[in-house]
Amino acid sequence: MKKGCLRNILIGIGILILLGLFGSILGRDDKQEDTPMNITQVAGTVLAAMTQDAEAIQPEEMSTLVAPTVQPIEIAIAPPYSVIKDSVNNMTEIQWKEYLPSLEGMRIENWTGWVVDVDKSSGDEYKIWVDMDDPSEVFSTQDVYLYGISQEEAAVISKDSKITFSGIIEDTTEFLGSVSINVEDVVYQISN
Repeated sequence: MKKGCLRNILIGIGILILLGLFGSILGRDDKQEDTPMNITQVAGTVLAAMTQDAEAIQPEEMSTLVAPTVQPIEIAIAPPYSVIKDSVNNMTEIQWKEYLPSLEGMRIENWTGWVVDVDKSSGDEYKIWVDMDDPSEVFSTQDVYLYGISQEEAAVISKDSKITFSGIIEDTTEFLGSVSINVEDVVYQISN
């Protein structure tokens, strides 16, 4: 045989061998993709992808990746106590039974009343009993209970002191025409 022809045959055989190896490698890769990856392989793959994606992000694009600011939920403001009391007095039982629970979760702002008493509520916390009626009223009792008062605070509060307070209505009830409101997250100021 001629040298050129033999060389062409050898090159052809070499190409066939390379194609066979290449096909074998491709076939092997396909088989590897069908086999499940262990958790370490998955984590490595995900980490590599994340790193590549992070490196691809341009600095000017970073502002679009910042989480949006969470807007605070606006809490409805409760009407003044006198409005609540007058409303309940003018409602039928079925109406005030629907109305009073609708006040729960509302924020009280700067209500003023008078301290009737202070006693222990639960654990190390105390509650202030507040009468919302003017002290000149003869037949009046406590209407509002302020929860979450520390022992130190409770010890220095005097009966009949004027109290201005804010907080969140936790619970409401009506008994014999008297509305009672339990308040939490209380902030208050006492004046004698």
